[in-house]
Amino acid sequence: MLKENLSAHIGEAALIDLTREMIRFNTINPPGDEISLARRLVKRMAELGLDAEVKPFSETRANVLCRLTGAGTRPALVFCGHIDTVPFGSEKWQYDPLAAEVVDGRIYGRGAADMKGGVAAMIVAASAIRRAGVQLQGDLVLALTAGEEVDSIGAAHFLQEGLLAGAGALIIAEPTGLEICCAEKGALWLEIIMSGKAAHASSPHLGKNAIVPMAALVQSLKKWFTPPLSHPLLGVPTMNIGTIEGGFKTNVVPDRCRLTVDFRTIPGQNVTSMRQTVETLTREAAELEGVEWDLRIINEREPVSTSPDDPFVQLCLKSLRGIARDQSAAGAVSYYTDGAVLAPALRTPMVIFGPGEAVCAHQADEWVGVESLRLAAMVYADIAARLLG
Repeated sequence: MLKENLSAHIGEAALIDLTREMIRFNTINPPGDEISLARRLVKRMAELGLDAEVKPFSETRANVLCRLTGAGTRPALVFCGHIDTVPFGSEKWQYDPLAAEVVDGRIYGRGAADMKGGVAAMIVAASAIRRAGVQLQGDLVLALTAGEEVDSIGAAHFLQEGLLAGAGALIIAEPTGLEICCAEKGALWLEIIMSGKAAHASSPHLGKNAIVPMAALVQSLKKWFTPPLSHPLLGVPTMNIGTIEGGFKTNVVPDRCRLTVDFRTIPGQNVTSMRQTVETLTREAAELEGVEWDLRIINEREPVSTSPDDPFVQLCLKSLRGIARDQSAAGAVSYYTDGAVLAPALRTPMVIFGPGEAVCAHQADEWVGVESLRLAAMVYADIAARLLG
């Protein structure tokens, strides 16, 4: 009876309308500029019976917080989703990335899957809990964050302000294709710079070429990196040579070359040892040409995992099986989320679950299915009712 009551308050039209409106706000990060969308969401949430507030931390950046207060006899459940997006990219789009067109049951646009659709589903689910009159024994908190796509600055501000104290469980609405996941890889991004000496290309012996040792370093990294271990859900660590740039003219010996490397890590991996090895390989490559070098960390996230046997994970799987699909065991994602910041600090079990396919994220013609939105909202509401009701 409870499931039917919640379902009656989850309207497809509301999900479509809210997702489309969010997509039409340009929140590409950088720079982010989420505050306009945050203000609009507070108004839309009020229309849905939810009392939310904007939590700004600069003139253009802001989180959104909504709390459905319970009796206080159980820890809170946190619904978390980010409202910034990645840029459009250089590939041509068939559909305008900010138009939020609906075609054949899909909503197209930047952020449709990652993850404005998931945010819309969480908002509608919370509204259904309120309208259905579910008596909550603990708080249901919506923490909508700025900045996840770069540095999780919004999640960090939620922690600094103590706004998520008392949380007992966390759901991240990243696109998982409606699969319950309980682990995510960490990340280590390194920036390496070789600094040589410019000279005329007709007299290369008068300069120090910064590209040559960097090319040697790339080969050394590829030769060195062998995944040392495996995780039962996350698989093996990975390495990607992300960007390389150097020189400014064909007839000039390049005096600078910059490389960035992306490592995705798993629990038990010694990140400090990895960084030290990269430093050693960088120094050895630099010595080949006698150039200076510098290495710095530009992003570091811990891998996060909750036991698949955790009662919260099992509760989420039970909700999913009763509504959307038959999933016997929790999976994992290879990307990182705001959960890397929130879950360790809050010391809560974490589940990653959302509408949309992960392969659509960061792609041209990103989309989310309308039916996926509806099912996700139903699962979110059912989880909250089971855990807090």
